[in-house]
Amino acid sequence: MYNKTNCTKEEKAISGIRIQTVFVSMFAVFLCLIALCSTSWAWFNDSTYSGNNVIESGSLDCYILLNDLEVKETEAYTINVGEYTVKVSISDNSTATKGFCKIIINEKTYITSVIEKDSPVELKIDLKLDKVSIKFETVWGIPSNPNISNNTIVIE
Repeated sequence: MYNKTNCTKEEKAISGIRIQTVFVSMFAVFLCLIALCSTSWAWFNDSTYSGNNVIESGSLDCYILLNDLEVKETEAYTINVGEYTVKVSISDNSTATKGFCKIIINEKTYITSVIEKDSPVELKIDLKLDKVSIKFETVWGIPSNPNISNNTIVIE
């Protein structure tokens, strides 16, 4: 056990500094906890007002045709050698006005340019392999890096 009576002045001063440092550290942790709780409360209780405008979430519903055959989003299809035409358009019941389509062919993702409400995207897929898996996913927003050049995908 630590005995204060047998300590020198220097040891007592160091002990006092240690105790002071512990209290300052505990106070800093307490302030951090208060800031964390306040930020969390503000985040979950905030609201936005924009005059008479209504801010609401949108939904993107797209119509995808593969050689004039309607395909469902996120379902995988197997296609064979040949040329295919893909047309992606935003349906009338969609509340979003812009989006893009991810076309996943054999685990590689191709991203279309922007699809707008009145401006569908049409592209060609030239498939030189047999039994290839293809899947479509539509995404709300603007693509950051479309990677289909000349609206043609060639798979060899």
